[in-house]
Amino acid sequence: MMVPGLRRGPITLMAILPLLALPLAAGAKTFSTATDSVFLTYAGNVAGGQLIGSPQLNVGFNGGGSHVFTMDTGSTGIVVTQDNYTFAQGATQGAAGQIIYTSSGKILNGHYYDSTVVFGGGGHTATASVPVLVVDSITCVPNSRDCTPNSSPTGVAMFGVGFGQEGSGQPQGTPDKNPFLNVTQIDGNNASPSKGYLVTSTGVTVGLTAANTTQFAPSSQVGLNWSSLLNDWERTPIYATAGGVTGLGTLLPDTGVQYMYLTPFTGANVQKIASGVATYPCTQFGPCAAPGETITIAIGSDQQNPAFSYSITIAPGTNGAPIAQPIAPEWVTVLQNGSSTFANTSYHFYNAVNYAYDSTNGVVGFVSSTAVPEPMSGLLLGSAALGLFGLSRRAKPRA
Repeated sequence: MMVPGLRRGPITLMAILPLLALPLAAGAKTFSTATDSVFLTYAGNVAGGQLIGSPQLNVGFNGGGSHVFTMDTGSTGIVVTQDNYTFAQGATQGAAGQIIYTSSGKILNGHYYDSTVVFGGGGHTATASVPVLVVDSITCVPNSRDCTPNSSPTGVAMFGVGFGQEGSGQPQGTPDKNPFLNVTQIDGNNASPSKGYLVTSTGVTVGLTAANTTQFAPSSQVGLNWSSLLNDWERTPIYATAGGVTGLGTLLPDTGVQYMYLTPFTGANVQKIASGVATYPCTQFGPCAAPGETITIAIGSDQQNPAFSYSITIAPGTNGAPIAQPIAPEWVTVLQNGSSTFANTSYHFYNAVNYAYDSTNGVVGFVSSTAVPEPMSGLLLGSAALGLFGLSRRAKPRA
């Protein structure tokens, strides 16, 4: 399980970006595919076909030995301390860089080094050429939740492959830093996979093909907006319902944490576990959503015809745990209401969903990887399950 120290949540700049603009018109986008691809089995944190912690990959640099890294769809770019990095012969220090993990308040500072990165699992590898942030100090934001300054840090090994996080403490987390989007070899042979990937509970496929994207019907796809300010695709649009109010916002389908961050929409009244009775983890990572609270996430800009939808309900108790189901996070940290909703899924999301991201055309796809639940069970609402609730489907790509 990912230690909650090295994480991030939303940051104020995101609120001022044009994240609420609707994606391009339906039918305007489809997955960009190629013929080269490779499936990399996770190197750890999988049991019985399910993630029991953040997924891991074996990663080596510049011909050196490999180390176990956290594969993080909630950040962009590789962040590493020198104990987990091999410098290339004659390496030249590049630009200064930093990344802020806002949930802990940690600021990781260092310099970028152009690197040849070999990563893999299950006997297969891919090779990418990307700048890597080699960390030489950790500082803290004011009033940080879990941070101690460190002038000689060790143990950092984050493999960030997400998008749209430049406004959330990651201004240098642009697509050129993403190893999955800059692959030059597969299993030691020259290759030209598409700039996209497919995440499951047991491994990740680097490179989208016509075959591996057939599981994503047009109705399960969402077109993204390009941001010239971010120089990246904006995060996936959603409608989030909590505290009696539904609002448009964005989703972070994050493999790097075990819990959900939720920003309810303006006017929502989400009940929280009182600090006087809360137990861990809510004493440190709260306030947590209270028992009986239900959060529903409808993915896409059309609330009535989402690409994918699911709900979680908090079970009785003082630690904030939802009613058990594969997709449920371990608790829900409730942030202040905002004019734009935000939800960070947790890695548990991938125990119920296969997820594809195409950086070329700006398309994401979501499809259930679990059996359809009973209509009143309060469990996962995948594409097939939505029909049980009277929600109509469109036979064209998501807006």
